[in-house]
Amino acid sequence: MQSIQSLLEVCNHASKEANESIKDLVGKREAYKSVYMGADGTRTRLIDDRAEKAIFEVLKSYGNCRILSEEYGEYIPDKKPEITFVIDPLDGTYNAAHGIPFYSTSIAVGNADLSSIYFQYLANFEHLNLTTPPDSFICGENAAICHFYHPIQGPVRRSN
Repeated sequence: MQSIQSLLEVCNHASKEANESIKDLVGKREAYKSVYMGADGTRTRLIDDRAEKAIFEVLKSYGNCRILSEEYGEYIPDKKPEITFVIDPLDGTYNAAHGIPFYSTSIAVGNADLSSIYFQYLANFEHLNLTTPPDSFICGENAAICHFYHPIQGPVRRSN
């Protein structure tokens, strides 16, 4: 299993790249233009497609991983994957496309066959007030203790 720190770093990087890739589309009519039918059976909007492509580039560079996304579907590398990333590149597409500042990217990480999810990441994009809720969270084996990571405040440990 990869270290929590390395997973946090790759997820932060992926989220930042997604944010950068869509910032010129936020609040613009063209952002909501349908570009294809997604793997989940819903229309993929231009803004979703851009966010997903940015995230895929980062995750593919991370190593031998499988990626599941509501837009693309399943990406499997040539070799047997070591881990699986499950992503929602842009949770809140309508909001982002219409300039409503309430949207994020979500990433879950598990073993290759997804029999276990051991890392969850949720990032609000940088234009939001990130004082609450925390930017992301990591729950270890003991689910009563979670480590939250806030982009401004840094790591915060909380007990449930």
